[in-house]
Amino acid sequence: MRFVIQIFILITFFILFSCQSVVVVECDFMGVHYDLKTKEITLKNEKLKEIPECFLDLQNLEILDLRGNKIKDIPKSIYKLDKLKRLTLTNNDIKSLPKELDGLKSLEVLIIQNNFLEKMDNDLGKLKNLKYLNFNKNRIYDFPKNLVYNKNLINLDISTNYLEVVPKEIENMEALQELHLDRNSIKKIPDEIMKLKNLKKVSFIYNKLEVVPEAITYLPKLKYMSFTGNQIKEMPLNIGNLTKLEYLNFDKNLLTELPLSINGLSNLRRLHLSKNNITSIPRGIGSLIKLERIDLSQNPINFIAEEIKLLKDNLGELNLRGNKLSKEDIEKLKKWLPKTDIKLD
Repeated sequence: MRFVIQIFILITFFILFSCQSVVVVECDFMGVHYDLKTKEITLKNEKLKEIPECFLDLQNLEILDLRGNKIKDIPKSIYKLDKLKRLTLTNNDIKSLPKELDGLKSLEVLIIQNNFLEKMDNDLGKLKNLKYLNFNKNRIYDFPKNLVYNKNLINLDISTNYLEVVPKEIENMEALQELHLDRNSIKKIPDEIMKLKNLKKVSFIYNKLEVVPEAITYLPKLKYMSFTGNQIKEMPLNIGNLTKLEYLNFDKNLLTELPLSINGLSNLRRLHLSKNNITSIPRGIGSLIKLERIDLSQNPINFIAEEIKLLKDNLGELNLRGNKLSKEDIEKLKKWLPKTDIKLD
């Protein structure tokens, strides 16, 4: 009898334990049913004021896209989505990030563009799988805490904010390939940027830079570089070291001449130098035989070296509007570059 009772107790315990272990997670929202099989939720422009609580129990969720709503806060329980890989909250009303965001250990893409972000209590350096981060168009004054210790981040965009300083510790972001810091108030680029050997794209459009450090010429993989709308008076002397550079933009600066080393930019395809104080184009321009487009508009240019004719095979457009070239010089250019669309006043 005692044996039968023991068996009964064991069976009862097993049944109770099994029932407690089986967790049924279901979520019905706006006429759609979600459960543990749900891996992606996209609800754009639905006027949501908060992230539905039941979404945070969907433990297998990998993609959550809630752009274009009216969400003000990210709930602390966001950490429960430990399989989430992509979180998009563009065009909402978010002012801060909770430290619990650090719990999203699988997160690879975080986009919180065009919000009101000011305060970030979280440690973005803990998101070891994060590869793409976009905080464009917010109200950020300081570089996000410990972000510089994220060694896997590939693409960083903190454009259109209020940054004044790029920390020296950025050298630790060794995987970084794209750095977008446009439309801030940055006055200096630290020399430590030279440690970012994987950088392919750098953009500091509309900041308060007066100097581009020589350190930037030690980035062997750089293909794209833009400094439009600063107060830069000269290019780095060794800019020719950037042999893989394809796009170079110094529009709207204070340049008066081009460095001799520019002839080393053997892969350059687009060169933008409009609205500067450049008076002449040196012989070295003839070495850039892959150039497809040159914009020299709105400069006081009165001399262009004859070597420019070496670009005749690939140069599709040469913009010389608003310059001081004589009619004789213009006629020479037309003979040297018969296939090129030369834009004049």
